[in-house]
Amino acid sequence: MVIIIPIEVKVRELLSKSFLAYKIKQSFNNCKIILGSQRDIFNRIKLLKNTIWLDKNTFYNKISKNKALRNNYKIMLDEEGPHSMHSKIYLDLRLNKKILKFYDKIIFWGKNDLKKKQKNCYVFGHPKYDLLKKPYNEIFSKKIAEIKKKYKKNILIASSFEFDCLDERLEKRLIQINSSNKSAAEKYVSTKEKYFKNYENQILLTKELAYKYPDVNIIYRPHPIQKIELVKKRFGEIPKNLHIIFKDTITPWIGGCEIYIHSGCSTYLEAYLLKKKIVNFFFTKIPEQEKFSYAGQTFYNTKECINYIKYIIDKKELSYKANKKINNIVFNLNKKKYFYKEFNTFLQNYKSINSKIIFGKNKKTIKDLFLLILSYIKNKIFLKTFLFYFMPEQWLYSKEHKLRKFNFLKKNELSKIINQFYDLDKKKNIKPRIKYISKNVFMLH
Repeated sequence: MVIIIPIEVKVRELLSKSFLAYKIKQSFNNCKIILGSQRDIFNRIKLLKNTIWLDKNTFYNKISKNKALRNNYKIMLDEEGPHSMHSKIYLDLRLNKKILKFYDKIIFWGKNDLKKKQKNCYVFGHPKYDLLKKPYNEIFSKKIAEIKKKYKKNILIASSFEFDCLDERLEKRLIQINSSNKSAAEKYVSTKEKYFKNYENQILLTKELAYKYPDVNIIYRPHPIQKIELVKKRFGEIPKNLHIIFKDTITPWIGGCEIYIHSGCSTYLEAYLLKKKIVNFFFTKIPEQEKFSYAGQTFYNTKECINYIKYIIDKKELSYKANKKINNIVFNLNKKKYFYKEFNTFLQNYKSINSKIIFGKNKKTIKDLFLLILSYIKNKIFLKTFLFYFMPEQWLYSKEHKLRKFNFLKKNELSKIINQFYDLDKKKNIKPRIKYISKNVFMLH
């Protein structure tokens, strides 16, 4: 059995996907797992047959063109958060009939995602919530201690916005090309204005808090695909206690904060599991905000929000009861439930399959050099002129944008992560070996 686990955004997915790969190897020692950068995973793979492709979901028009996946088992676990926390317009783009038909099996995060029982649909949660439970949560302890030491009792504000990242012209063009639902694409673009107002006012709230509490460190974390220099530019002049930082996975930053503030970010579920004081701030109401209000206090007014935070800082103690419905958003928010256990049980159905994978030679060619030169011209000229409109979808992403998602992965980095999981396991099993396949891609065997 060969399982392929592509990673799109390294900082968001590497730990959880590596953990899942490690746990699969514990149950299926004879299987092979290909793990690495989504854009590099096919650099050496020449043939796939009867492999299990664990996809993170993308536009139908994009993934359906991948002929290499046709004779394989396609399983989807969306990385963009629980579907129940997205607007209908967003879901019409990402979870329409064509997508549902394309995948052999679909794994949802929680009960709320699955409106009615379907044969090819399962509810397992997400592996990143397994990492917040003992003993595996220890992998974050050192980083949490470092953050607390450097920033003391701090307030973390998480951005979930996709502004200040891709050129707006390019983003609209990408939606036009990839979307199989054109009317939903148009509606999605037209409704972004109210989300932008929430983004602007989240920044204003952040600055006001920093000026009001000069002795409190305020940490603003951009979304993984945002350009940090553009976010800083939007903030303008800021006081010394306001830090705009994007570094490492967000989990230890949540673990190291005193108060967690967001405007519609699924990481509030991690803050809930880590028992943080949560503040939900929406300047403009959004359709999915109810689900975000299952934990913490919700505000639509900047002044009221700041007064509440003042109350928390002054009183220092605050307790609230989360809505029990929150467990329906993600299956494994429950301390006794684990994604990897459900997934390994699910994989029993495939353990007897005969997967086939053939690799080509791993060497540079004249074609690679030509593509490198063409890529340079594309980034420096084509993307900055009207010529972008005539370019294929894969060329609309700049090199900088791709590197923000996934810059590099080295063997020793992956080995260190796997070793951490192994050291924390009470029941010692065979430690997976790691083999280099190609740039940013490895095999656990």
